[in-house]
Amino acid sequence: MREPVEETRDLLALHNMTADNLRGALKPVRQPKEFSKFGNGALQQLVSEVGVQELARINAERQE
Repeated sequence: MREPVEETRDLLALHNMTADNLRGALKPVRQPKEFSKFGNGALQQLVSEVGVQELARINAERQE
């Protein structure tokens, strides 16, 4: 039976090797925002009527 310290050290080494191999391999993907016609109808209508910039301005005022 292996000692817990040895097993922990081996798991850490495996984790670090895996992290090093994956670093840079995964790139973020930007996807366009999509409104669900079933749950976001009111939000979509608000954005259409008021506009994104006006909503951003209102949000900034609220956070001050």
